[in-house]
Amino acid sequence: MQAGESQQQSAELRQAFLRHLPTRVERMSRRGRQLLSVGWDINALSLLHRDAQALAGAAGRYGALEASETLYALELALQPFVEGTALPDAAQGERIGALVQRLAKVANEIAMRAQEGPALRSAAKAEDPFTVLSPLHRPAPPYYWRRLGVADLASPPAPAAAPPSEKAAAPEPTSAKPSPAPRPAPSARRIYLLDPGDPLLADAAELLRREGHDVERFDSVEEFNEVLSALTPDVAIVGNLAEAELQSVGERIRQSRQRGGARILFVVLGARDDLTQRLAALRAGADAFHAPPLSAAALVGDVREHLRTEPADAYRVLVVEDDRSQALFAESILRNAGFETRSETDPLRVLAVLDEFEPDLILMDLYMPNVDGMELTAIIRERERFIGVPIVFLSGEQDEEKHFAALDAGGDDFLAKPIRPKHLIAAVTNRIRRARVSRRAQRDPARRDPATGLYQRPYVIDRISAVLAAEPTAGGLLFVEIEDAPGLRERITLSGFETLSGQLGALLASTVGDQALCARFNDRAFLVFFPEANAEALIERSRQLLAAIQNQPFELERQSVRIEVNIGACPLGLGFADAGALLAAAERAARAAREQPERLFLVRPSAAPMPLEADRDPLAEAVEAAIQGDTFDFLYQPILPVVDRGEQIYQVLLRLRDEQGRLRTAAELLPVAERLGRLPDLDRTVLARALRTLSERVQQGQPITLVVSQSRASLTRPEHGPWIQSLLETRGVPGERLIIDLRQEILLEALAHAQRLREHLARRGVRFCVSGFDGSEGAFANVAAFRPAWIRLDPRLVSEDSPAARKALEQIVERGHELGLEIVAPQVEGAEAAARAWSGGVDYIQGHFVHAGSGEPDFDFHHLG
Repeated sequence: MQAGESQQQSAELRQAFLRHLPTRVERMSRRGRQLLSVGWDINALSLLHRDAQALAGAAGRYGALEASETLYALELALQPFVEGTALPDAAQGERIGALVQRLAKVANEIAMRAQEGPALRSAAKAEDPFTVLSPLHRPAPPYYWRRLGVADLASPPAPAAAPPSEKAAAPEPTSAKPSPAPRPAPSARRIYLLDPGDPLLADAAELLRREGHDVERFDSVEEFNEVLSALTPDVAIVGNLAEAELQSVGERIRQSRQRGGARILFVVLGARDDLTQRLAALRAGADAFHAPPLSAAALVGDVREHLRTEPADAYRVLVVEDDRSQALFAESILRNAGFETRSETDPLRVLAVLDEFEPDLILMDLYMPNVDGMELTAIIRERERFIGVPIVFLSGEQDEEKHFAALDAGGDDFLAKPIRPKHLIAAVTNRIRRARVSRRAQRDPARRDPATGLYQRPYVIDRISAVLAAEPTAGGLLFVEIEDAPGLRERITLSGFETLSGQLGALLASTVGDQALCARFNDRAFLVFFPEANAEALIERSRQLLAAIQNQPFELERQSVRIEVNIGACPLGLGFADAGALLAAAERAARAAREQPERLFLVRPSAAPMPLEADRDPLAEAVEAAIQGDTFDFLYQPILPVVDRGEQIYQVLLRLRDEQGRLRTAAELLPVAERLGRLPDLDRTVLARALRTLSERVQQGQPITLVVSQSRASLTRPEHGPWIQSLLETRGVPGERLIIDLRQEILLEALAHAQRLREHLARRGVRFCVSGFDGSEGAFANVAAFRPAWIRLDPRLVSEDSPAARKALEQIVERGHELGLEIVAPQVEGAEAAARAWSGGVDYIQGHFVHAGSGEPDFDFHHLG
């Protein structure tokens, strides 16, 4: 999955989970209060424990840390009784009761915070409703209207001449209340109606004129097409036509769009709502399809909404390319197609340009000086405001692995140079159109796409979350995956793939009707959510969809194309903590379906809360999801100087809650990431988050220093050093605020790589630390060659209490000081170990004796210094 799409999905999942979390927490709180009032029951205790365990991990993953900690504490308090089938005594009951009361308070706080957002949005809407409806809307510049052959609309149009009867009438007395003027449209538009005697279109034409639009009606296809060739409209609405006539109109609209770069809103009215007519409209290039029952007011309202979400200003594209000639080439292609463009040859200025230009899409070169496209993309994706802005790479790179790496960094597409102009225009147009539709969905999430009948993904995810919050016994999700989507897209181009995807979405929505909610999940998959189906019904509906897809002719440029899909079916009542867990199980089921003759796989219940495959590794799935969504937990453990040095230093400790709510340590997570081949990605995730924290503290005037561990896998990558350097520059973090920690065995295996990284970053002031230092001759030889600033001792050198051990510690510290090293004693757990470390001459101590670490770097160094 592409990282940009993954981040957007993660944001939608988080929003849906947090919206319904108060309901789930309040239900648990009521269950706990009932136990306290009527007496303990082992079955009810088990249910409460199960819910606490499931929700603790999900709440932590989605940032509800206070709820997660309370739920986790409740889980731990209940666990001994569930495992031993015993009941709490009075003191234990009081502790559980306190946690239940705390849970009720947390539920209220979450609910209040959830209400603040809508309240603020409502206030903004009352102040400026149009801005709220279209936050990125900009008025069309005057040259836009002149290009279309109409008058400048900066000033109000002159009033139309009154009918003869009104001219003859006597003027109203000046004291009389004036009649209300027609409500003005945001901008008057030229609208063509092809009206073969449809009274609904006649009424719609009158309503549109009242809103100030220039409306022309036509009776014949020939006349309509002829005028289209001469003067391009903003909107074209056609009544019920024969398929051949509809294709003729669609072809003429395509030509007009290509000729002038104008985006014509194309609306088709059908005689009935069936798949044949929807597909005919899609193949003609329609943006919207309407069928009876339909009123003129509803049709005009839909046109008005389309015009608001497709404003008259051109699509805005930011071209990031250090080669000026290449940037001008891309700009000229897009400008000639009607886009508004801006180029930036200095990638370090891109963040400032983003705020100023607000692009709909970023077209970026992959390789640039100072910071490459992948690094810049990762930084852009960290800013929530630009998570949904499509990023398309344009490069001559032929290595497919580099393509995948670029997409994994957060890009949405990769276009290879040289590229034909029409392919560039199609790729950019499709991406921007989908992004604007997504923004419209955020304003009206329950709205169905008029052309395909699909709901928007955030709405379906929210409905899934709502049903899960009600502890469902029925309902299920189908994950419909297009077989070999990348290969199909390569064969038929991006625009062709989008056309077929639209046809497939329309088929799915038409086949399930009102029994399910359908949405496009990503570039290669759809979601079909049945709120009330049981497992047998899910299998039956899946087979119906497979048969419909097999029997449906999909057409592209008048040629038949075959689409194959795999379907993963997952019932809701299997104990899923949140919609993300359900989606993950359904997606894995779709992958398993690839190996099934029927192309269908059903997730069945078992003892495990989320079963799917015999070899399933939940922790690996959690690590993969955390890398993609940057959802790891951090603990900041203070490193206390023996003598105050005026510097507040913390080590970043990696943690992750698994799906059972257990907090996993770095020692458990790193081997999993290594097995997945994701250690470099994990290193970057941790380092990027750490630098974000450092940047925030620098801006607050409260700078700190962080020690961040890195793996051998990252050390051997030549691009790792430049990436860290560019991140420091972009974030405005002084290099001396970062200490990179490398294990002693890494130096033994990859000293040359470590030296190259140190030399690259030393100019920025970055310091290095060697941990696990055992004081051997080989260790000292490597340290002398590498020249770090710090060494962190092997914990056994401090924990062992004997005269020989104390003497060895003193000798190692003395020798380290001779080399100019500062010495850290880690894992100091008690006062005796702290005293041994201090008497041994170390410079810093670290461990539970000082502080176990917390989620924020807020330790009081002055109190214990």
